[in-house]
Amino acid sequence: MKASLIQTDCSHIFLLLLVLAASSPGTSRGAERLVPSQYPNIQAAVDAASSGDTIRIAAGHYFEQVIISTKNNLTLVGTPPDTTPGPLLIGGPAIESDEAGTVLYAMTGMSQTLQPNTSARAVLGVLRSDNITVRGITFDGQHLGGLDSPAILVGVFYVSSSGLVEKCTIRGFRAESGGYGARGYCGWNPARPLVLEVAVVNSSFQDNGYSIVLGGNDSNAPSLHRLQFKVEGNSFTGLGASAPFFQHGGIFVTVGAEGSIIGNAITDHVYNGFEDGAFGIAGNDGGFRQRGYFLPIRPVVFSGNVFSNNTAHLVTANSHRSTITNNVFLATASESPWAALTLSGENIAIADNNFANCPEAIRLWGANDAYADVPVGIAKNIDIFGTWFTNVTTTIQTGELATFDEIGTELCCFAPEFQALELSDDSKIHARVRSWHNSPLVIESSPDLKNWSALGTNTPALPVFQFADTETRASARFYRARNK
Repeated sequence: MKASLIQTDCSHIFLLLLVLAASSPGTSRGAERLVPSQYPNIQAAVDAASSGDTIRIAAGHYFEQVIISTKNNLTLVGTPPDTTPGPLLIGGPAIESDEAGTVLYAMTGMSQTLQPNTSARAVLGVLRSDNITVRGITFDGQHLGGLDSPAILVGVFYVSSSGLVEKCTIRGFRAESGGYGARGYCGWNPARPLVLEVAVVNSSFQDNGYSIVLGGNDSNAPSLHRLQFKVEGNSFTGLGASAPFFQHGGIFVTVGAEGSIIGNAITDHVYNGFEDGAFGIAGNDGGFRQRGYFLPIRPVVFSGNVFSNNTAHLVTANSHRSTITNNVFLATASESPWAALTLSGENIAIADNNFANCPEAIRLWGANDAYADVPVGIAKNIDIFGTWFTNVTTTIQTGELATFDEIGTELCCFAPEFQALELSDDSKIHARVRSWHNSPLVIESSPDLKNWSALGTNTPALPVFQFADTETRASARFYRARNK
């Protein structure tokens, strides 16, 4: 009798646990909402969505503004973007397309859907929402920036929100002439008193005014950390020397934002008429003109990026404690007034970078330097080590009172393929290997110079990478590097 009662009670407990587990919000799966088969447009699917839902958008051309406001844990997925630019299609309803890809277009007469936070006109606006993922969608600005000035045109705008943009294409967010008034992607937290995280990865940016702008509460609390960002594995292509306007750039980081910019390819941001109008990456206080000085920006990790043919590759003012490592700086644009890397700030590490075909590689601002008649700050306690310069006229130029330490600089008249930098001592053989610009190498080991086995490849082809050999130091080992 007692055994029977015990068995019955346990059975009830087991069934109760099953019911609780099945009803737990953490284990439930969100719904999939299909556009246009279930919902006539993207906004209708967003309005119907609940936390955890995925909105799948079929291939085609879509002309609508989408606003995600005070919603969490949503994913918008398109068919992988069509990277072939099509004709400009201004206005009109969604139309069928034989091209692969989900394309969401800017239009004339767009509304300011993000007020009172900003007057910007966003194709996709995300407002006070968390964990919003956007994947596989093309956003096309159609060169409509500047038509409704001063309201800027933005492709994707996260306002006081968190989330991820990946495998997207963002193009054409600029004006036909004059570069002000358009952005590809903005991450900005002016309203919520906490650190929000945003990420842009594995995406393509083409033909934009500014491709990415990142900032915190720049007006009311500019010194506080309000945005944490990751920008990784993207490509940024500017307009080149034939640009019909001058103002454009790859990535702009302003006050209140902190994070990492890693493994991006940034090219062809070239001025046409103004010497300071184009850049690969810029980091500075966007309100310096009103303030009359540059506030410090928060630390940023710049690593593994490849820059080529930009008027200025990387310019940052008062970027204390930032690190600039393992980047490749190839030729700056012709007649550029900037160094490939120009900066001010304190306690900055510049390590294992390659510079080639640049009239001036590194410029450390000093007390005598200003931008728009505003002092830019002084570079102090800058560590520069493991740098390679090839075909560089001026390697390092310093302003008044700027201070730095330089270790391990190499001046090369040609491009050596391999350099072993150091060997550590433990049960394995560890080494740091250096290759040259965009030159993937395979590292191989052998006990007898006859039988070779691969240990590692520097893919992507960064200047410095590490490998380890599992053989002990007691073994006779030989190493070689060959082109992949």
